[in-house]
Amino acid sequence: MSRESDLAKLLEDAQQAVHREQEFFVARLKTSVWSQPGHGQIDPWSESLQAVEGLGWTLAHWSTSADSGGSVSAYPVFRRRRQTWEPPTP
Repeated sequence: MSRESDLAKLLEDAQQAVHREQEFFVARLKTSVWSQPGHGQIDPWSESLQAVEGLGWTLAHWSTSADSGGSVSAYPVFRRRRQTWEPPTP
């Protein structure tokens, strides 16, 4: 898959979670140690986080995992933003 199609799929999944009124949305972001520099920003992950938060989610937790082949996956847990409650005016 391409970077653009991966992002489109992630946003589709996040939007479906909104429609299902889920409290949490967990994504899986992948990369390979061979395709990324050893230091610095991972642009596709940054774009993904920003796009999901743009749909009304807030990053609540983050974990990563690496497999024996050198691929790294991140598991960001997003939580729905809550509107602040205000009592009705009399």
